[in-house]
Amino acid sequence: GCHFLSVENFTTDIIINEFYIVLTGMTFAIIFNFFRDTDRAKEELTKDIEEVQKKMQDVLDEMAEYLHTQGEDNDVWPLLDDLMRYLEKCIKRASEYEGNSFENDAQYYVSYFQMRRSQCMILINLHEELTKIRYIPKQCRIIIEYIHYLRAFVTEMNVPDQQIENLNKVFERMRKEKLPVTRDEFESRAVLLL
Repeated sequence: GCHFLSVENFTTDIIINEFYIVLTGMTFAIIFNFFRDTDRAKEELTKDIEEVQKKMQDVLDEMAEYLHTQGEDNDVWPLLDDLMRYLEKCIKRASEYEGNSFENDAQYYVSYFQMRRSQCMILINLHEELTKIRYIPKQCRIIIEYIHYLRAFVTEMNVPDQQIENLNKVFERMRKEKLPVTRDEFESRAVLLL
């Protein structure tokens, strides 16, 4: 671009010369990209996946503990903030890997971390609702059991059919419970069923 701005007269030779400069630069970039250590970047992304899974499991544990202790001495927000920040870094690294790789699975890492970010947003919304509960009903133990059960399935390769089926069983168990008596109990159980 600077060459074009500095030249007063455009001739065919100048245009061809500029084309060869661009072509030479692109050729070197492509050749250097072939020798780039993509295996190391891939290993780091795999470690990031494992770390994200661990952080999500920690968040689920803390949410179950939050419900168990009725919110006393448990603060899930720092874990959620840490997870969200880490996911943003992972998405950035995965995007860099995708942009600098000819691998077929390069898009997978970006999609994976974006999916986990969406799940993290759901956990943030869920925790926000849980903080609104003023009275922790006894049905909370059903939800705690389900959260502990769900924790084991925070893995990279998981088809959630069984978890959805078990969630439907949780709803069925909640329907069989006695109806709430007080307004606080009603509102709290309504939040639990969200």
